[in-house]
This record gives sequence, C-alpha cells and structure tokens, in this order.
Amino acid sequence: MNEKNVAALLLNDESADVPPRALLKVEGERLIDIAIERAATWPVGEIVVVLGAHSDEILDKARLENVTVILEPEWKVGIVSLLRVGLDWLLRTREYSSAVIAPCDLSAASSEVVTELVEFPNDVERHVVVPKYRYSWDWPILIDDPVWGRLMGLEDDMDIKQMLLAHPEWIEETWIDRVPPTRITGPQDLRAVRRRT
Repeated sequence: MNEKNVAALLLNDESADVPPRALLKVEGERLIDIAIERAATWPVGEIVVVLGAHSDEILDKARLENVTVILEPEWKVGIVSLLRVGLDWLLRTREYSSAVIAPCDLSAASSEVVTELVEFPNDVERHVVVPKYRYSWDWPILIDDPVWGRLMGLEDDMDIKQMLLAHPEWIEETWIDRVPPTRITGPQDLRAVRRRT
C-alpha cells in the first residue's frame, strides 16, 4: 500500500469535566505533541487530529502547524463522534483509501507497528488490520475506506473495537510480540509513556 493513500487519524477523546489529558507534559512535551511527533514517523501521507473537549485550550497550546485539525462540536457523545467526523472529512477529500486510527492519549504507537499494519498483504474481502499484542487487539487500527460508511453509522455509545469484533469477516490480525500501548487517563499513567517511536 502506498503511504500517500493512507492518512493518520488521531482522535482526542477527552472529558470536559477534567483538565485536558492532551496537555499533560511528559519530559517537558505535551502528550498531544508527542502523539503528533510519533505519527510523523508513520508511513502516512497526512496527519489529521480531531479535537472535541478543550479544543480552544489545545489549539492555543499544542503544536498543530503541520497537521490538519478538525473540530467536533458534538464531542460529548464520545470517541465515536470524533471518528465519524474524521472519516467524513477523509471521505470528502477523496485522497485516501485507508486510515490508521488511534487515540491521542496512547503511551506508544510505534512506527514499526504502523508500518506492519500498512504493509500487511491486502485482502479484497477484509478491510481492517488490527495489531494483536500477544493476546488482545489494541490500537492503532488500519481501516480501509469500504468500511468507513459502516463506522460512521455507529451508535454514539458503541465501542469501536466491539463493533469490529462483531464483524470478524472484515478483520485481519497481525501479531505484535509486545504488550499493547497504555491509554493515558491522567497524571498517574504518565510513567507508562516512553519517548521512543
């Protein structure tokens, strides 16, 4: 697969009730800046960041100059609404046939894992490649455009991974011999973050 046909879609799934995780600092850098910096090493043609809660503060403080930023006004319904808005934008651009999707608050989403997803042999019948970290699926996930419309129709309270589990006919797995990345839920999780890609 040509990297020019793949976009990175980073979803900043936040709650307005707590300070923004995206702006937590690790070794002096904001979590969202680290996520973007890592995504810049992935084999993708563009990085798209979808912001919901705290978007004004994040726009003011994060380094977003080399990415496309999309604001989701209906962010209160969760990560599904961010995914919906991001996929809608990708469909309208008509430039990409696949998207590497990940939350912005992962402790690590290495270039090696994403390269493995992007270079996975393409099966015409299967349009999703998930990394299986030893015993479980996790982020990031590569999704081809034939499935985007179905994902855009997800109910707001549905989990993306649960939806994919309900459709094994869409899925290819690639084995990753390491533990999955941790999602950062607050300052207590920052020690899980590693600055390597």
